Amino acid sequence: MTTVGLLVGSASTALGRELEVALAVPTVYAELRTFPDSEFCVRAPLSRAPETVVIVQGTPPPQDRNLQELYQLVDVAISQRCRNVVCVVPYLAYARQDKRTVPGEPFSARIVLQTLAALGASRLITVEVHNQRIFNDAPIDAASLSVTGLFADSLSRLNLHDPVLISPDEGGTQRLRAIGEILGWPILALRKFKNERGHTWYEGRIPQVKGRSVIVIDDLCSSGSTVIPLARHLFECGVGDIHYGVVHFFANPQAILDKIGQPIEIFATDSIPNPTARISLAPVVADFIKNQYIS
Repeated sequence: MTTVGLLVGSASTALGRELEVALAVPTVYAELRTFPDSEFCVRAPLSRAPETVVIVQGTPPPQDRNLQELYQLVDVAISQRCRNVVCVVPYLAYARQDKRTVPGEPFSARIVLQTLAALGASRLITVEVHNQRIFNDAPIDAASLSVTGLFADSLSRLNLHDPVLISPDEGGTQRLRAIGEILGWPILALRKFKNERGHTWYEGRIPQVKGRSVIVIDDLCSSGSTVIPLARHLFECGVGDIHYGVVHFFANPQAILDKIGQPIEIFATDSIPNPTARISLAPVVADFIKNQYIS
């Protein structure tokens, strides 16, 4: 049987502790030494190098520093003769830069994948990547885990009145449909309007939401530029209450609530450390590792 170990970076210590318990495999937590010029060096000696090492290191803000730590951890694992290096990166930095928008711009998401492959990583595991297109012809085997089940389980515990699931735009309907099928709730995808300056708004009455509990599911929130006008519009349409679920939440929740002007519930996964992170990614990550490398 292939031996498996965990190597946990500083950006994912909480997830690492949960995985250590769930998987019951040898676990090493990286130590960082920071120099006077602010550069740092990771240290993670493996007493006995496993055949497969699973590096757990998210890349939330500060993205560049956490990416550099991830790169160093891959190099450490390779230098200690680990044959199979798997990187678990719940939020993948630069994944939204998934194409060259204009000539002269980089394909930044591909740069991250190329760097991991060049260092010797054999696989990348992330969660709900913004666009799986970045994995097309990628130099490294990559997979994006779904949190559909985690969200459905969390929503099933809420005290809701005649719930309806809302997607802020057509792009999120696949995830929403899967949650709706699990819970037996209806879904509704709205049309989002956006001008050249990035201003977002919604139009038209939505009679289906009047007096009901509305659950908005989004993949990422960095500023609230979508949820703020959406929530305002839903309140104008007579919604009962709003619950906003986000996979990767970067924003300041209080600032969003202040701008909306009425209370909504915000909840997110722990891919990004923040006050709204109440859904642990450990179960879905642990199941994947067990099925792929331990069972």
